[in-house]
Amino acid sequence: MAYAYLHMENYERAIEIFQRYIALYPGDANPYDSMAEAYFAMGKLDEAARTYEKAFALKPMLGTAVMLAYLCGMRGDYREAVSWIEREMQVVTLPGQLAADYVWRAAYRACGGEFDQALLDARRGFAIADSTGNTGMMAVGRQVEGFMLFEEGRLDDARELFLARFEIPGLALEGFPFAATYRECYLGLLDVAAGNPRSAREAAKRIEALLPAIRSDSDADGLRAANWLALLDAEILLAEGRPNDAIRRIAGDFKLRLPSAGPELFYMTAPFTQDVLARAYAAKGDLDRAIGEYKRLLAFDPVSKDRRLKNPRYEYRLAKLLEKQGSSTEALEHYTKFLDYWKDADPGLPELSDAKARAAALGNSPGTP
Repeated sequence: MAYAYLHMENYERAIEIFQRYIALYPGDANPYDSMAEAYFAMGKLDEAARTYEKAFALKPMLGTAVMLAYLCGMRGDYREAVSWIEREMQVVTLPGQLAADYVWRAAYRACGGEFDQALLDARRGFAIADSTGNTGMMAVGRQVEGFMLFEEGRLDDARELFLARFEIPGLALEGFPFAATYRECYLGLLDVAAGNPRSAREAAKRIEALLPAIRSDSDADGLRAANWLALLDAEILLAEGRPNDAIRRIAGDFKLRLPSAGPELFYMTAPFTQDVLARAYAAKGDLDRAIGEYKRLLAFDPVSKDRRLKNPRYEYRLAKLLEKQGSSTEALEHYTKFLDYWKDADPGLPELSDAKARAAALGNSPGTP
């Protein structure tokens, strides 16, 4: 009955029943895992983490380490996220689960700026999946590799992956419109980054053509695919010098839903950079709204349905806007946060070098504590 309440989103009632079950069977990890899921949906992240930890202590192979890692990522603590994945790696015996752990570790390392190690992890996860004929996990490995190549700025390599290596033998994209939409979204974003919005519009049209099939399969996937289209459209409009239209598109049509555990968590966060609304405000010279949007993205609102991972680059971009606005002390705070999030990042990344230089200059400025 608790699971029925959970699916009905009556989380308080579900938790009451799980607590009674736990009192009767304190050694069972499953009700702890499900109760943590309810806390996660309610936005009670600390309670969710404590309850997932109890489930992990009882049954480390249950998969709760993935959720504990994700909760760390929501705080921007990617070192701890990697640590939780590595704790699970020590106990897993199934190749599919090990492959998934490598892919998750790859994603978290990329979020923390460790792109070199992330790429090795993604390819290791793909190799394990390939060795066991796990085509589904192979496809996820390719998706995560494309995600990280794009975020690192290796645009030619990302394009090569999406055009030449994305499709897995035996999994023709014609039969998987959701995966095809993921690829088209990134190909469109790559076109925008290359200064070719006209080609990006063709990718957007292909996504629009795929949406009916995706929606007929799954409402959740349909919403995510529609969000990718809204993001791509807004990026195109911004690239065309139409920030007001970009704002209307993303503010009006991008809608989040609470994700369940597993792939939904990753798809909510991909693409990792989803700050087009803030950049559109900045492009039209509205620094106050741009700053407000970045602060919203960086703060967790338990009432919202937003469960995306925290993007450290938002701290850096917020700091630059604050610096431009003349708020030097607050800008330094956010440069410092960014540098802490990217403490283990690959040396030489442009944002990392620039943030260090700007933070040093602000730290030496008169009037800056």
